[in-house]
Amino acid sequence: VSFLKNLTWEPVANQSTMIGSSTAINSTNPIKVKTGPYGQSYLALDGSGNLFAFGSNLNGRIGAGATSQVSAPTLVATNVKDFDLGYYHSAIISGDNDELLFAGDSSWGQIPYRMYPIAALTSFTSLGITGIGKIACGASHTMFVPSSSSASYNSGEVYTHGHNGFGQLGRPTAGASSTAIPSNSSMRFDATNVAEISAGAEHSAVLKTDGNLYVFGKNREGQLGRGNKIDDNLNLTSPVTPFTNVSKASLGNLNSAYIDTSDKLYTFG
Repeated sequence: VSFLKNLTWEPVANQSTMIGSSTAINSTNPIKVKTGPYGQSYLALDGSGNLFAFGSNLNGRIGAGATSQVSAPTLVATNVKDFDLGYYHSAIISGDNDELLFAGDSSWGQIPYRMYPIAALTSFTSLGITGIGKIACGASHTMFVPSSSSASYNSGEVYTHGHNGFGQLGRPTAGASSTAIPSNSSMRFDATNVAEISAGAEHSAVLKTDGNLYVFGKNREGQLGRGNKIDDNLNLTSPVTPFTNVSKASLGNLNSAYIDTSDKLYTFG
């Protein structure tokens, strides 16, 4: 399954009836498309770094301002390096300084230093959130990895913020607590030398450069791949045991998948 390594795997089912006409989609020449909950919202990035949004903009989650519905692909950002779309918020990496911009709801602190919605994509450069290399958005949490150009965060390490009710932040925070401050303190695994990150609805995955894959958070559908359905919040003091020899990983809403170094595909959830 080596051909799967270059695909973008989406967090929830793609309901094609929500996309619109094929002419509208082809006009943006997308190289990456992400869907929001139940195929109601879309972000599409073209080869020139232009980001287009369409569909539901509930709580501003696709960054199209105060408009609740966007019926045609609408330009919301330029010079975009990467992006992700969660259930209620979105995040992009943009500009020469790889700054991080957010839009949408932040009731659980999934947008840093905010606990209320943002209708349009907003930069957090003033708070030192620049030099970002990777981003992942879950239903109510966010993960990012700084690149070597970051002055405020350690490069190659994963930082998380937002809801931790199922242990999806990877930190031993009790119960359904939330935080709007990005942190990687007291992580339940070695959070350095990160190669990839992915966020499901309420579970997370971190793949390290040594091929160790850590999956943590909600597990009621078996999406952590541990042979049980025990959520991480029931035992946040124990370390996360990794899958080994992994080359690629991606999470869906309630499922997970990875490809090992022998190009074998494993799925669970």
